[in-house]
Amino acid sequence: MTAHDLPVIAAVDGSSHSWEALDWAALEAVRRSLPLLIVHVRPPARRTDEAVQLAQAQELLGRAERRISDLAPALPTSTLAPQDFPSAALVSLSRDASMVVVGSRGLGGFRSLLIGSNSLATASMAQCPVVVVHSGRTDEDEVGAAETFPDVAAGVAADESSEAVLE
Repeated sequence: MTAHDLPVIAAVDGSSHSWEALDWAALEAVRRSLPLLIVHVRPPARRTDEAVQLAQAQELLGRAERRISDLAPALPTSTLAPQDFPSAALVSLSRDASMVVVGSRGLGGFRSLLIGSNSLATASMAQCPVVVVHSGRTDEDEVGAAETFPDVAAGVAADESSEAVLE
């Protein structure tokens, strides 16, 4: 697999922000003619049976695949449900990705934050460009396939190392 064949990774957790990120990732994968890898990271939990957690992850990934088949039917799509801490799993997967796309916030408890801790950690440590999709929606808003993503901000270094991000 060459650098030009590496998938776009979309992280989903069931929040409205992750559905927005999934839509953005799918449209970007189509634009770049790249496959899409949909990832739901199952955090280690002592209180939840692993079989139940895996079944819930498979259900969520199935919903994500159906959403993408409606949005981009010809897009090559695969799924993955690793058990790890979310940012650690996404950073590890970023080594073999063209980009990682995450929502600005997930299902965590701090709703007033502009960016969630997993999104921030992934963006700061990943080995490829990371896109943090922020639509301004709340989890209570109606969710549908996004048609446009109006604003883009890029965090870059002052040298040539940022060319891939700007590209």
